This record gives sequence, C-alpha cells and structure tokens, in this order.
Amino acid sequence: MQTTDTATTTSPYYVGEPGGLAFKTFAGAAQRALEDALRKGNGKLFSVDTEGLFEFFLASFHDPVERQFHNCHCCQHFIKHYGGLVWIAEDGRTTSAVWDPNLLRAIAPKQYIDVAVQMKRSVENAQVVDQLLWKDLTWGKPEEGGFSHFYINVLSGSCSAVLTPGQDMAVRREDRKHLSIALGEMKPELIDRAIAMLEAGGLDRAETLLPMGKFLQETQRRMRKIAITRQNNILWHAVGQAARGWCTPRGSTFGALYYDIAEGKSTAAITRAHNEKMDPLKYQRPQAPPSAGNIKQAEKIVEQMGLAPAQRPGAQREDGPPEVPAPSGATLGREHQAGREDRGADGPGPGAAPAAHGARGGRAPLASTLAPEADTPARISVWSPQPQGSASAAFRASQCQDSTHDPCEVQEGCNAQGRHDAAPGA
Repeated sequence: MQTTDTATTTSPYYVGEPGGLAFKTFAGAAQRALEDALRKGNGKLFSVDTEGLFEFFLASFHDPVERQFHNCHCCQHFIKHYGGLVWIAEDGRTTSAVWDPNLLRAIAPKQYIDVAVQMKRSVENAQVVDQLLWKDLTWGKPEEGGFSHFYINVLSGSCSAVLTPGQDMAVRREDRKHLSIALGEMKPELIDRAIAMLEAGGLDRAETLLPMGKFLQETQRRMRKIAITRQNNILWHAVGQAARGWCTPRGSTFGALYYDIAEGKSTAAITRAHNEKMDPLKYQRPQAPPSAGNIKQAEKIVEQMGLAPAQRPGAQREDGPPEVPAPSGATLGREHQAGREDRGADGPGPGAAPAAHGARGGRAPLASTLAPEADTPARISVWSPQPQGSASAAFRASQCQDSTHDPCEVQEGCNAQGRHDAAPGA
C-alpha cells in the first residue's frame, strides 16, 4: 500500500529530468515520422488547414495542469507551421508526416501516445490547402528557456533557387487552380486524340509535349476513379509531381493543339499550325527585345545563383594560355585596324574602360550585352549572309584580335569578312 507521503512526492511524468527525456522521445518520433514521410511521398509534403490545431493539441491532455505545462510558444509555432504536414498517396489518401503513435509504443508515456493518436486523426481528416516548400533545414527549436521543444532537421531544401518559399508556394497554389480548371474544361477523348497525333509522327517536337499530355490524361483518369472527397488531394498530388508548365496546359503549345482539334480543323491544318508554332526560330524564343526592367531582374537572378563569373562566355582564366599575336603580313580590314588603334599596340592604355563582352580578361554585366527595347537597332535577318551595322564589325574586330583559334585569323588574300579574293591578274 502506498503511503500518503509517498503519493505526494511522486512527480508527474512530464516534469524533472525523466519528464524532459520523455518529451524528447515524443519530439524525436516526429523526426523519424518525417523521414519516413519524405521517403514514401517522393520528397513532397503538403499542409492541411491548421486553424485551431494547437488548441486541439492542448485539449488532448485531460489534466488542466498538463495542458498548462505544454502551453509553449515554441511548440505552438512548430505545430502551426509543421504539425499539419501530410504526404499524399496515389489514391489520394493522406498520412500525417509528423504524428505516428506506432513510433512511441513502449518507449513513451501513455499520455503522449494518446496525444499522437488524436493529432494524427485530426490532421488526416483535414483539407489539404498547400504544398510545403522550404529552404531552412531546421524546423523549430530544440531547446529554449531551459525546456525541450518540438523540432525537426531536414537534409536539403525543396524550394526554387530564385524564389522564396512563400513565392514558390504561391506559384503552386496557382498551378492547382489552373490544373483544376483545365481538367474540368478539356475533354478526355480530345486529349487522347492529341496524344495519338503526337505519337503518330508528323508533328514537330512531339517528344517535348507528350509528357504533358500523358500527365493530363493520367490525372483525369485518377480523378474519375476517386471519391469526390479525395479529388482535391489528387490535384495537389499531381501538382507536386508535375514539371514546370504542366499544370497550365490551356496556355501551352499542347493546349493550342488541343483547341485546334476541338475546333474540328483538318489534320493537315492542325499539322501546319502546330509546326509553325514549333519553328525553332520561334518556339520558346523571345519575339521582342527585353525591357530594361527584365534585364535588371536577370542580373539580380544571375547574382543570386552565383553565376556572375560565368555570364561572359569565353572568359579567359588567370592561368589560361597566353594570347597569340596576329600573324605578320596579315591584311586587316578597316574595322580591324580601327579596333587595334582604339586599343593601342600593347593593349588598353591607362584609364581605359573595362573590356567589353567578348574581350579577354574582362567581365561585362548583362546590361552591356543586352539592349533594352527602346535602344534596340533595326532587326537583322538571320538568313542574311552579310549582317549590316556596326555590331558585326565590332564582333569581327574583337574576335580577330583576341581569339587563338585559326578560323578567326585573317590570312593574306582574304578580306575582312573572311572571303578569299582572287589574286590580281588571275
């Protein structure tokens, strides 16, 4: 029989050193559960609506003193941001990525196991509202104020290199919206016909569009077979697995092919229109000069990605081979001679401007190699054998002086454009 004195001195399971170890076991199970979720979910995690989830967590403790002891700002922040994470299976079922009572069996107090059971049930019955993307590798705080808290360490981020997690997640929410609209609007039989035409041959670059078509075909098939209550999960699962651009088919080249078929055009007309869109001089190429704002944004992205040293192709390394002087007796064109006079016989003089794009040893920013829309000269035909303007002359001058390759050397008997002139009297 337990005496009164012994009963009053017995500490609750959550206080003291034993209580700290018990909570660390509880929090450690979240780490193992997340690792398992990342493996089963192909590295994709999704968030459910976490409104009131922390309050539900506290209510899972029956004793008011227990609830107050676990009412912690650090744990509240963790549960709000990460407590509602799930991974989605192929059939649309969600599984909690943090709460797994099976990992606590026989190693944690029963109260923590009961809390994990209720949290898991609540999260898995909630609506998926977002895909989680991250750059931080530590979620939560292991220790704060002398107490242990929920925290998780991940091995790598999942966010775009040029977007913040919030920006990238906003893109995924738009992808989910556009994919839902497209799947409701595009008829399965017409998608099947578009795929059949791409597979049959005759349509240019069919291999670039087939993956998108089959992605839409498979997602529609899964949506038809699944219960309405899980169709939202199927959409989010598709967004997580899709490549960039697949979730916005209505504005894509595949969408143009689909709508040509829907309008009842002939196969010849569809093929002609498609191949014109996929022309190598038009497909995924800018059809207008960049604006000054776009150039500035591109420079910012290049800097963020650490690619600034590589933005000038052909830059010579410090330990690279020495320059080879032009051969003696070479007949240089007027533009080439002018270029040498500008630089001087021994290179640029004191106070000269930095080397431009294409000149050895310098590095030009994007703004010096791209002209904004207002400053762009008249368009030059790509088929012209003899481009007009000073740009080609400057290019020939810099390449003939600086390149160490034979094709840029100007031999006797050749004019500045590299065409061999007949010898006098021939």
